[in-house]
Order: sequence, then structure tokens, then C-alpha cells
Amino acid sequence: MGDLLDTYTRLKQQGIRPYWPVHHGPTLSFYYQDPDGNRLEFQVDCFKTAEEATAYMQGEAFASNPIGVQIDPDALVKQYRNGVPENKLLVRPDGPGVPIPAEHGV
Repeated sequence: MGDLLDTYTRLKQQGIRPYWPVHHGPTLSFYYQDPDGNRLEFQVDCFKTAEEATAYMQGEAFASNPIGVQIDPDALVKQYRNGVPENKLLVRPDGPGVPIPAEHGV
């Protein structure tokens, strides 16, 4: 989590922001696009084991919203820097599902 947020902060200082910051549930992902149109995903796993991730993906929360919830990276950085435990930040927040952005090329 710390590496992901440090990278986000470093890139933001250079004027580079993710086009899609999303909490999928099993992962917390920041999607970027370079000037040539190449897309990159920087992500962190939200579960310690594959079994935990599989159980989540077989549950109602994932079934009703398999894409995820858009997140505010700046708010996440602030919470992390203020000492909110990583295990709390890795829980997908409640919220409406988000469409896949056009930049994602899907």
C-alpha cells in the first residue's frame, strides 16, 4: 500500500495522474496512460491469500458490483499518512459501481 501511494504522490508531483483510480475489491488499482497511449496498472492486492480473494469474488458484494468503486487517491494518501491502518484502507468502500472509462480501451 505504501509503495502504491508513494508512487502516486511522486507521479502527481510531475503532473501525472491516474485516469481511473478504482477499488475493485480484490485489488486497489490506479490506471495510467502514457503520451503514446500505453496503459499501465499499478495495484495492490487487498487480501493476504488467494483463498480470501476467491471467497470475496464468490460473495454478494462482488456479484452485485464486479467492476468496483471509484476512489479519491488524495483522500487515501491523507488517511494513510494520518495512520489509518492499511487493513482498513484495503476494504472496498461502499458506493455505486463505476463504468469502465473510455481511456481503458474496453
